[in-house]
Amino acid sequence: MKERWKKLSLLSLLILPMLGAVVFIVACGGGRSSQSVTPNPVPSIQSVSPTFVTAGASSQTLTVSGTGFLASSTVTFNGAPHSASFVNSGQLNITLTTSDLASAGNFPIVVTNPPPGGGSSASDTFAIWNSVANTSSSLTFSVPPLGTTPQITYSGSSSYALFSLEIAAANPHYGNAVTPVIRLFALSNPSQESIQQWFEDNVDDASGTLIASGAFQLQTLANGQAIIDAGPIPSTYQGGPVAYGYLLSSSQNEVYVITQSQGAQLTEFGYSASSVPNILTSILGSIQ
Repeated sequence: MKERWKKLSLLSLLILPMLGAVVFIVACGGGRSSQSVTPNPVPSIQSVSPTFVTAGASSQTLTVSGTGFLASSTVTFNGAPHSASFVNSGQLNITLTTSDLASAGNFPIVVTNPPPGGGSSASDTFAIWNSVANTSSSLTFSVPPLGTTPQITYSGSSSYALFSLEIAAANPHYGNAVTPVIRLFALSNPSQESIQQWFEDNVDDASGTLIASGAFQLQTLANGQAIIDAGPIPSTYQGGPVAYGYLLSSSQNEVYVITQSQGAQLTEFGYSASSVPNILTSILGSIQ
C-alpha cells in the first residue's frame, strides 16, 4: 500500500506542472498571436527627376516619386542595387555614380519592397543623353540616346543660315540605315533684338498671328529666352514655314533654331509623340 502511494505521489509531481503549463498556454490563446500581419504594399514609380542627365557627369541624385515606398525599399538602376534614401511613402532618392553615367542610353529603375507582401514595381526608364561638342560651330549640346553615337554634319554659311548642323543616327525604322533626325541652325540677329521681337520681325506674319494666338510662346530656358511651339498653327496664319523652337544666343547676335529633319522623326527611334516636344526643348536648352 505504501509503495502504491509513493508511486501516485511521484506521478502527481510530474503531471501537475504539465497541467499548469497547458492552462497557461490555453489562457494565452494557444501560443499563437491573435494580431494579423499587414502585408507590405507593392511599390509603384510615377516619375523620376531630373528627366535626363548628360553622359560623363560626375554624379547625379535622382528623385524617384511614386506610391507604396518603405524605409526598407530597395532600388536597382540598370539591374545594379543602389542605396535608397527614404523621404516618405511617395519619394526615394538614389545617387548615380560616375560609372553609372559613363555611357548614353535608356536604363531601367525598379523599386522593390520586402515580404510580407511587397514585390517589385514596374520598371521606369531614366535617360542618359549624349554630349556633343561641335568644333566647327563652337556649340556644345546634348541629344537623347538614338541607339548609336549620333553623326553630326556641319554646313557653313548659306543664303538663310550662318551655319547648320544635321544630327543623324542608325534608324531602326529603316533597317538601321543612317537618317537625319534633328537639325540645328543659326540665324543672324545683327540688331540684337529680343527673341520675341526677332520672331515677330522674321517669322510671324504681319498680323502677329503665331504670338497672338498662343501657337508660339515665350519661355525661359536654362540658357536664355526662347520662343517655343505651343499649339496648332491657326488657319489664318499667312507666313512661311516655322521650326519648333528659337533660342537667343548669349551674345544676342544669333538665334539658334531647332526642328526635326524631314528624313526621320524621333518617334521612329522609340520615343512617344508626347515626349518629342520636351526632347526638342531640352536640346535647345542645353546649347552652350
